Amino acid sequence: MHQDTPLIQEYINQAITTEYKLVDSRLNHIADIPSQEITIQIDEDEVETSAFGIMYSISLLSFLQGRPAGVSVVDYQEQDVWSVEDFHRHLSFRHGNLKFDADYVRGRLIKTVVEISKDGTILIKTRNRADLATQWLEYLLGKRSMLDFISGKALGTVQ
Repeated sequence: MHQDTPLIQEYINQAITTEYKLVDSRLNHIADIPSQEITIQIDEDEVETSAFGIMYSISLLSFLQGRPAGVSVVDYQEQDVWSVEDFHRHLSFRHGNLKFDADYVRGRLIKTVVEISKDGTILIKTRNRADLATQWLEYLLGKRSMLDFISGKALGTVQ
């Protein structure tokens, strides 16, 4: 990591320069509430250098596309900021895996879990987010430009 490069830029660069392989993708509905699970694989040697960037990028996309649900509309602000501090507040290390888990953040329905194991397996789980995780995967796989999406600030801002 370079001292003069903003941490967010470093994280996004880690995510977009990593090679991914799609392993599995499932969209389920339980009582009309969609849940999605996507499993992707990265090289085991890239986990140490890319895990935070991958998780941050997915959390950023989840936040930017998050909308209020139910009473959370009271806390929702259209032009909110997703910071590295926000990201780190939702990180943990459990059962040998690095895990990001967020439910609601300042009125935005996030309901996203990302787990990365030391062997390079990445599990992305969402609840009540339709198939948005498929779009996030397209950004990671390079089918869409994540940097263009973020710089457009159409759905919020980053800090």
